[in-house]
Amino acid sequence: MTQQDYRIEAVTADQALVLADQLSGIDPWLRLGFTAQDFRHLISNTRPPEGEACAILNNNDLAGLVVIRRNWLFGDYLKILAVIPQAQRQGVGQQTLRTIAARSRESGAKNLWACVSAFNSAALAFYDNNGFERIGTLSDLVVEGEDEILVRLRLPMISAIS
Repeated sequence: MTQQDYRIEAVTADQALVLADQLSGIDPWLRLGFTAQDFRHLISNTRPPEGEACAILNNNDLAGLVVIRRNWLFGDYLKILAVIPQAQRQGVGQQTLRTIAARSRESGAKNLWACVSAFNSAALAFYDNNGFERIGTLSDLVVEGEDEILVRLRLPMISAIS
């Protein structure tokens, strides 16, 4: 994947509808009961400077969603990083992490945070492989009976994402 093939930009209303429908039908959000309406609400209520909701595009095709909360624990919090199934295993997630980490670091953030569902072993491995450290377990955070793992990337270690 080249830089020309990939970009992150503010999500449009039409993109938000498509992404909300697609993402609510797959894990981890399906298992957590996160509906299309929940996604639409999250996207529409994320605005600068507190945060941003962006579409991920690869070869001009909608590939995913990233939602960021700014200024959280000396850094930024990656509320959602979702790559739709047909765009997975193409480097989109890793490129998104690189881009978001670089933007966060440039804005003075010291950390990039995320929460990952404990049952989502593929996502945990993804974050582990991209330099994030596991900080702790948050029980019943999203839904009762499910654990979330808080992970952090120290941004001076940005070169760990390669």
